[in-house]
This record gives sequence, structure tokens and C-alpha cells, in this order.
Amino acid sequence: MKKSIPALSIFFYILAIIFLFFACFYFVDAYQTVDLVLDSGQSTVGITDILGLYITQVAPFVAYSSLLYGVGFIISKVSQGKVTFTEDDEATLDEIVEEEHLESVETEEKEVNEEL
Repeated sequence: MKKSIPALSIFFYILAIIFLFFACFYFVDAYQTVDLVLDSGQSTVGITDILGLYITQVAPFVAYSSLLYGVGFIISKVSQGKVTFTEDDEATLDEIVEEEHLESVETEEKEVNEEL
């Protein structure tokens, strides 16, 4: 049986690859900027400045790429039926929501009684 990947997962995988290309571009750009500054003779450039430049330019694109890949992976697993919910899970979820609602109502009642 052939496994098919959902179109939405493929869309997120492609977006993740595009963001990785941006990360590579900004990594090279940061390297060239650091090289230019060091060649200009500025001796006040510290390692924290260099690391800060890399982190501010490259890290967001790596993070976005990872998140997009993760979303695509989750969509793929859910659509393949790897993650399933049973009626027991739904009943448990309803019980949890009901308990939280009752706790919040009790807390509100206590606050009102304390005010009086």
C-alpha cells in the first residue's frame, strides 16, 4: 500500500525549505558583514556583537523553518490515522472541562463571599 502525503503537509514542507534558504542567505550576509567590519580595522567588535548579529539574522528563519516542518509532520501523521481519539478520550476531555468550569465557579463564589 502506497502512503500518500497530504497536500497541506507538502505546502508546509516547501515553506520550511524556503525559510531554510532565507536562513542560509542571511548567514552568508552576516558573515560578509562581520568580515567587512573586521577588515575595516575596528577593534571594538566583540564576540557578543558577532553572535548577536548571527542570532538576530539567522535564528528566526531557522525557528520558523522548524515550526513549519513540525506542522507539516503533525498534519501528515494525523491524516494517516496515526493519531486517533476514542470516545473514552472525548468523555475524559468533557470531564476535565466540566471540572475546570466547576472550579472556576467555586473560586468566583469564594471571592464574592470574601468581598461581602
